[in-house]
Parts: sequence; C-alpha cells; structure tokens
Amino acid sequence: MSLQKVNHQRLLANSPNGMIEGGVEYDASNGNVKIKVRGLLGSTAFTPTLFENGQWTAEGKRVVPAATRELWIPIVSKAIIDTHEAAGGNGNKAVIPGWVKTEAENFNTDDAAKLNEKNQHYPDKVSVNSGDPTNKPSFATQGTKLSPHTGNIIKELMKSAGGYLNYPNDAIYSGDDTGYNQDHVRITQYTYKPPRPTLVKQGKGEKMSTKLSKGIQRGSALKDYLGMVKLPMPSDVSDSNNVSWGEDTMNNISAAITGAVGQNLAANVGAKYGGGAVGSLLGFGGAGDAAVSIGLGAKALQEGGFVDAFQGAGGDTLSATLQSRILAGQGIEVSAESILARQLGRIPNANLELLFNSPTLREFNFSWKMTPRSKSEAKTVRNIIRFFKQGMAARKMASKAGKSSLFLGTPNVFHIQYKTNESFDIEGVNKIKTVAVTGCAINYTPDGVWSAYEDGQPTSTVMSLRMQELEPVYDTDYSTDIMKERLFNDDIDEGGNVGGGLYQVGINEVGY
Repeated sequence: MSLQKVNHQRLLANSPNGMIEGGVEYDASNGNVKIKVRGLLGSTAFTPTLFENGQWTAEGKRVVPAATRELWIPIVSKAIIDTHEAAGGNGNKAVIPGWVKTEAENFNTDDAAKLNEKNQHYPDKVSVNSGDPTNKPSFATQGTKLSPHTGNIIKELMKSAGGYLNYPNDAIYSGDDTGYNQDHVRITQYTYKPPRPTLVKQGKGEKMSTKLSKGIQRGSALKDYLGMVKLPMPSDVSDSNNVSWGEDTMNNISAAITGAVGQNLAANVGAKYGGGAVGSLLGFGGAGDAAVSIGLGAKALQEGGFVDAFQGAGGDTLSATLQSRILAGQGIEVSAESILARQLGRIPNANLELLFNSPTLREFNFSWKMTPRSKSEAKTVRNIIRFFKQGMAARKMASKAGKSSLFLGTPNVFHIQYKTNESFDIEGVNKIKTVAVTGCAINYTPDGVWSAYEDGQPTSTVMSLRMQELEPVYDTDYSTDIMKERLFNDDIDEGGNVGGGLYQVGINEVGY
C-alpha cells in the first residue's frame, strides 16, 4: 500500500518568508503522516517537512505560527480518518496513527473557515528556507504568487489623490451637499479572479452530470478593489450589440438519417450497447467502440424505416446520395446534387436557414483630451495615465523588475459607469459589464506640434482606451433580479465588499 491521496481544506500559513501551503502525505500501510511544503504546481517533492508522525519539526515550528498549527492539526486529522476509510480501513490492513484518533475528536467544521480567514492575504513570496541566509530555496519552493506591485502603486495613487483621481480637479462629480453633479464617467479598477475555476477542474462534490445538464456556473471576475478615476463624459458615447447568426443547410436525406438515429439513440445506447457506445460517440472510445457506434447507427436507421425510403418519392435523391458516397470512396468526387442535376434536372431542397451561432463580446472605445492648468492638475493627468497603463499590464510573480517569472498573471479589470445627479446611473445610455483594457494609446502632441510647460509637461494629452467586456450580454441581464453574489456594489471604496459585476436594470432604462 503506497502513499494515499489526502483531500483537505487548503493549509495556509503566513510564514516569515511569505505565504506557504502545506501538503499531507499519508502512508496507509504503516500510518506514517507528514505535512510538507507545497512547492511548484502543488508538489511536495524535495520540500521541507513541517510535521511528522504527531510532532512538529524545527522547520515547522519556525515557519508555521502556533495559532495556525492548532488549526491545521484537527483538519489534517479529519482528512486522515476519511482517507483511512476510503483505503479500506482496518479490514484492508490500513493503519491509522494513534495521535489522529484523539486529535480528530476535537475537529470543528469551522476550523477550515477560520484558517482561510486568518490567512486570506497572499504576500508576493511563498518560499521557505532555513535561517541560514546561504541556504537558498529550491526550485520546488520558489514563489508562485503574483506580485502585489501594481496594486500597491494604484492604492498609493488613490491615497495621494484623497481617495480617487478626479479630472479636471475642480469638476463637481460628487456634489453631496447640493445633490447635483456634472455628468461624468466613473471607472473602477479591480484585481482579477477566474470566474469559472471548475471549468477545467471539477469542484469538490461536483458531478459531471451537473455540468452536462445545467451548464457551468460563472462567478464574479472581481477580486480586490484598487481605485477609481472620474472623467468628463467622452465626446463619443456609443455601443453596438451584436450576435452571430450563420447560414445552415440540411437536405432531406440528411434530415431523414438524423431523425432516424435521434429517435432510437437513447433506447439503443442504454439498453443494448452500454457505456462503450456512448464513449465512442463522444470521442473517447477506441476502434472497438467505434464499430459498436457504426452498428448502432445502422440499426437505428433500419428501425427508422430508412430502407423503405428507396420505394418512396425520395428514392432518386437517396440513390444519388449513395452513388456519391461510393464514388467518393474510390477517390472520385461527384456530389449528389450534380448527379441529380445532370440526370433529372433538379437538386435536393437544401432547407436553407439562418441559425443562431453564438453571442459576441462588445468592444468600447473612449478618448479624452486632458489639458492641465496647474502643477497639481498635471500630476493628476500623469496619475490617470499610470492608472490605466499599469492596470492593464500582465502581472509577474517576481517582485523586482528584471527577475524571471515562471507564470504570468491576468491583468486587472475595470468597471465603467455613466453617472449623473446624486451619482445615479444615466438611464438614457448603455450599461457596461466588467471589461479588460485591451489598448491604451497616448498622444502627447495632439495639436501636431510639441508644446510643453517650462518643466516639460505636455500642455495637452489625448488618452484613448480600447476596452472589451469579459462576458456576452444575455436577455436576463435586463432585469432587477440578480444573484446576490453577482450584484455589483455601486458604493465601493477601499475596504468595501466587491460585487459581482452585474447591474440592476429598471424597466425604463436602456440597459446594456
């Protein structure tokens, strides 16, 4: 009996060298248990041992705080008990350590939640090494968390600006006293999180049948709020909603075959051919299953009365189709339509239809000309440009410029809102879902000639942004009924709860 796969809540700890994650190794043949550092791609090979057979190692005591160690043990104990049972328990000579039996009694289902809450912040390093500065971390323990550099810079820009960036500096975008504001655009920036994490990896307790029958749930792509920019209404405010339709044809022969196979498919597969035929039809089977599928199709066609078609009005079309297929097998390409046209002067009805293919993603383009009138306003202009340029940049795991990075992280994402009096949404223009900035173009000489103040600051700068929504627009988006976790928090500020990116749309609004 070899090492058993142990499933448990993520064992996270804020170590002196940054965030680490523990991985459990359990040998059911002798009851040996180790907690080791998860390194690159979750591997525990050649990584430090933090805990072994009921005792914390010196390294474990050094890098895992005492309070976190107390949370780890009952979680690991419960996971070992579950794994022991899955391995066959005592009846299969699986050994469970004695220390687990006592510790597991103290397991609290809230421990995992406490652990994740306690260690929710991820520093830029996850490396673990000893106190010896010459002992550098191995490849397996090098940092895999994204650098917080961009977030730190954006937050610093917000702090220096008094909460958010505002151009022009004297614009009345937040008239809390009077209730009257200038119409403006509010753009907020967030770090990104994958909205469909279970798309390529099945979640705990999730069944394949759920995905097949109900689809894949999309969550929010917003993680942490970083900052806000308020700008005048752009000169070009427009949108274009599109969906993809395409021509499709299906002649009578194809329709007859499709109908015959479809009518008998479920019964024949389930009762007569089993899962192998299903696997082959889905593209998972081998040559044997392929043969079963062919037999399934032939039987379904026979039961569907396909052979009788030779005697009906479609006999000419069927004969021409079979002729075409036989000739194609000999390397001679002659279509059934060509045979019918030459023989009888007619072609099969293609039943041409325009069918829906898919939704499309909308793209938006905005442009602002900014002409600072003072040094403070010039600083605002520079900070606004920095806000978008750095926010759209790919993220690295390295905290220093020039260092290598095994992976690249997704850039930050943005929300755009058109605002009017009392910070209400403007009902007469479109709403926009979460977007990525795909292009940021800056023209420092918009008047065709270099013009600058005495310190070199351009007198005018044109910033052009190209943005694209992360998800399509659906009919249910034009609604006030939104899942709580997908509802956008319109009153966001630093430290507030990040919403899910969808807006409530009233009956008298343009909507998306």
